[in-house]
Amino acid sequence: MRCCMDKSDFAFIRDGTTRENIQNVRADITLLMAMVPQVNRDVRHCLRKTIIIYTASIIEALLLWKVKKEFGTGKITLPDEWKQHILYTIPQRSGEEEKEGCKITLTRHTKERKDADKMDFNRMLRLCRHAKTLPVDLLSKMDTVRNMRNTLHIGGLKTATKIYSQKDVDFSLETLAKVMRLIR
Repeated sequence: MRCCMDKSDFAFIRDGTTRENIQNVRADITLLMAMVPQVNRDVRHCLRKTIIIYTASIIEALLLWKVKKEFGTGKITLPDEWKQHILYTIPQRSGEEEKEGCKITLTRHTKERKDADKMDFNRMLRLCRHAKTLPVDLLSKMDTVRNMRNTLHIGGLKTATKIYSQKDVDFSLETLAKVMRLIR
């Protein structure tokens, strides 16, 4: 799949900084896509991984735009996250043997609220899934691209990173195209 995004594709984003950042990354993707067929296998893998990371970055930025449009730009209540507030802990009686997990604590739980600008990709996906603001199949594809992107965090991986194919790049670009069609 050819990266065919144009600057005008992002005109609906009023925030000039976000729009310019997306356009810059789009230009990087276009340049990288042109380089892929011209290089050896090892370099192709590096370019494909970078294209997937950049594509996921654009998807995440567009999702944040959608979240702000649907839920506002301030603090957003997350429907499936709770914050625990410890009100009081009953101290153990002196001379009693301390047992793990036998402490009595009075707590209060409130729904978690996060600044829209500080929400991560996964939280935004869960919020949109819960509120049904985007189709479930698209959210699943976005999550797949997010997982491919997250292989850049090599310290926490349970398996060795895979060699990305052109099919993986095409999947991420097709997902981006679907996101762009649906969120405007």
